Amino acid sequence: MKQSLTDLHTHNLPEFDDGAKSLDIALQMLRMQKKSGVDRVALTPHYYPLREELQPFLERRQRAYDMLLSRWDGETMPDLRLGAEVRYSPLLADMNLRALTIGESDYLLLELSDTETPTHIEEVLKRMLQQGITPILAHVERCYYFRQMPDRLFDLIAMGALAQVTAKALVDRKDQKFAAACIKNGNAQIIASDIHDSSEGKACIGNFSAKLNEGWILRGEEFAKAVWENNLPPAFTIKPITKTLFGYG
Repeated sequence: MKQSLTDLHTHNLPEFDDGAKSLDIALQMLRMQKKSGVDRVALTPHYYPLREELQPFLERRQRAYDMLLSRWDGETMPDLRLGAEVRYSPLLADMNLRALTIGESDYLLLELSDTETPTHIEEVLKRMLQQGITPILAHVERCYYFRQMPDRLFDLIAMGALAQVTAKALVDRKDQKFAAACIKNGNAQIIASDIHDSSEGKACIGNFSAKLNEGWILRGEEFAKAVWENNLPPAFTIKPITKTLFGYG
């Protein structure tokens, strides 16, 4: 199944975080993504509000982006937009987050801790939504507390957040059951790569098309394209995820 896909979670910026270690590696990653069928890539480097002030981060991000654009080729590489993977902190409630949204849209990629239950998360998400910003919860399949208490994720989506799962998780034995339950029950809407290196060619979401449910890919692209174009997300329904003896339902 050949499609034109949108990847909203990548670490393609060169020499920036734990992603592409050099410009050449970043370019290789973009070529791999394009070859797999990805035509639109959001560049979402990690931003840690407790470690760095916003303005220095934005300046570093722009320098890395300019470096990438100096060798970018529209024929062999996807279209690009800047964003960030913003680490959750209660401090976000009092920040102007517009400079961190994906492509200056109304959508922001928000990373929660894998292990620690986020404090005051409902209040912070409410403040974001009041500002007209829709948070996209990154790689929710990794979050231990969501796996243990799926109703916590359900409640955040019911508030108005969206959620993203990693393509690899949908075929990985460790994460597959919960990630699939998130998609099936409408508790996650977007599939992305979270690609970090050129050695992760299999992580390109286009390379998972043959392995995943075609409807999941098509539906995930509807949501990703809506974010890219800064449109309202498609209508969807959510159902609680239930824990079973052998996984999730």
